[in-house]
Amino acid sequence: MMTLARRGRRKRFTIFLVSAVTITLIMVCTYQPLHAAAKENRSLKKACIRATIYAIGQEIDLFEQRLKAVKSRSDDVDGNGGGSDSNSDTADNSAKVSEYKQRIKELKAERRKYWFMKVSKYTLPQSKSVAVAVTQLYHPGSILELVNITRSGPFYHLAGIKDHDYQALKAGSIYTMTIYLVYQRDYALPHIENYYVYVSAFSAIP
Repeated sequence: MMTLARRGRRKRFTIFLVSAVTITLIMVCTYQPLHAAAKENRSLKKACIRATIYAIGQEIDLFEQRLKAVKSRSDDVDGNGGGSDSNSDTADNSAKVSEYKQRIKELKAERRKYWFMKVSKYTLPQSKSVAVAVTQLYHPGSILELVNITRSGPFYHLAGIKDHDYQALKAGSIYTMTIYLVYQRDYALPHIENYYVYVSAFSAIP
């Protein structure tokens, strides 16, 4: 009787052990790809945040240049004496100075937000797949030379690329790229698509 009981316990233990090992293997096999995907997603978000910070910095530079130009025009108007036209120009320039200063202030606050943003709080922006015919060395700020681009765009300005590897894009080649529209660029024609983008993947088209 003791032998049969021992055999029963041993059998139940064997079944338990096999089940535990099987469950563990399933969990490991499931965890590894999920962990890899989560890590890749986190890396992508961090790269998009860096690209966004760069893009906002470019916009700040743009508005500072506009502000400098308006102030220069104001000095020219003041130097040319009074008159109704002169007074009108002065008022217009004063309004633009206030507008640009306010926009610069807003952009700096927005950039600060992204500097301290937690990756988990960031939502990936819209992504697109595009074909790009490279004819020159690319660098931050370059406009992607989209295949069949028109005068109406869309216009995509490089704000970042995977592994910061701009030199991997060779002139004379056409690439399929996955891009993320990280920040909208200020443009005189708001209906035209004009964005700073991050290139997350690219491959040459034979």
